[in-house]
Amino acid sequence: MYLILILVTLAGLIFLATKHNAEDKKLIENAKKEIDKLYAITAPSMTLDELIKYKAGKYGIEERLLRAIIKVESDFNPQAKNLKDPSYGLCQINPALAKGLGFFPDEYLLYDPAYNLEIACVFLSHLKRKYNNDLDSIIQAYNLGETKFDKGIKSTDYLEKVKKYYYQGI
Repeated sequence: MYLILILVTLAGLIFLATKHNAEDKKLIENAKKEIDKLYAITAPSMTLDELIKYKAGKYGIEERLLRAIIKVESDFNPQAKNLKDPSYGLCQINPALAKGLGFFPDEYLLYDPAYNLEIACVFLSHLKRKYNNDLDSIIQAYNLGETKFDKGIKSTDYLEKVKKYYYQGI
């Protein structure tokens, strides 16, 4: 079952990789390699804490930022679901975001912590580059999406919550 999902995901990544800039293409290529390793070897043997640390390090995301986002988005519940968006899993990944980043937007996969964290870290890495490591911009764009944030819409409540946990080092 996982092999079929991995193959479908890889096909989607290859197809969608042509719609991204060079840095995003590199991220997607790395993600493809990670998916192979992830389901074959790594993820089943990692705890959630180890997985968060690994993914954050792999993509150059501050672990405390990733943990703060997870705390606000799902309170560390991999089965969290927001029907309003819809969004799923630890980092509350929206299927449209997953697809836009070149990932297979299957609800079942989005509940998988390793897959969910992979997508979140690719997105956060992209946001870090786009907003020149500006923490407030990264956090708000993660919550709102780039389009809304770039139009000047702000998410101050979300920003305050994430920064509270970020500075606490949750």
